[in-house]
Amino acid sequence: MKDLAPNHRFYKSLLPLLLTFIGCLILIAALKNYLFILGPMILITVIIGYLFAKRSYNKYANAYYDSEYLYLSYQSETIKIKLQDIISVRLSKPEVKLMGIPYHDYMITYQNKDQSKDSYSFLVNSINYNIETFEKIINYYSPDTRIDRY
Repeated sequence: MKDLAPNHRFYKSLLPLLLTFIGCLILIAALKNYLFILGPMILITVIIGYLFAKRSYNKYANAYYDSEYLYLSYQSETIKIKLQDIISVRLSKPEVKLMGIPYHDYMITYQNKDQSKDSYSFLVNSINYNIETFEKIINYYSPDTRIDRY
């Protein structure tokens, strides 16, 4: 099994924690003269940030694939999707740059067992070579799948 979206859950939960830290710094700067309010406000901010990070971590999946299936691994379950059930994949233009590395939005649209459409998207950097391998495997096993690149 190859990793398609390395540490996707980690990155999605890191942002709420980072925003919580920044919020605490702002509170410290704004309420430095009101120390009796500062402690409870920081505690409330940390609790809310933790709950958002935990919810975010549980909500998003990491993606793995092999020659037959795409696996979406959530905290509580793993969903197996046949490569033949993938309708389209789309790699967008770079939307975000982190430390000079451009990140693209990668969306996989697939058909569920109940014949409804669903999608999974994640950010991928230009260094991730598993995307090209994944697209070659999809082309081989499911030539009808539409592959769009910006």
